[in-house]
Amino acid sequence: MLGGVLEKAGKFLGGFQVIIGIIMMILGLLGIFSLQGIVAFLVGVILLTGAFHVVPGLGVYLEKFGTWLGGFQTIIGVVAIIIGILGLL
Repeated sequence: MLGGVLEKAGKFLGGFQVIIGIIMMILGLLGIFSLQGIVAFLVGVILLTGAFHVVPGLGVYLEKFGTWLGGFQTIIGVVAIIIGILGLL
């Protein structure tokens, strides 16, 4: 039951992947000297990997970096959740 709800939520939020990625990247850059900022930036890069091809000049390199980071997507996601929860406490 919970799995179905989470799957529906994931599909819904997937439509906002680029918007969420941009917001995470901006928030990460604003707080780049904190652990939360670094993780937010990395999450933003992972979410924007498919959209980097439109950036002139740097797009190819950013897309390669995002693809490489994608291999660590699960680990970065778990760390982001833990740091987010700890930030709320």
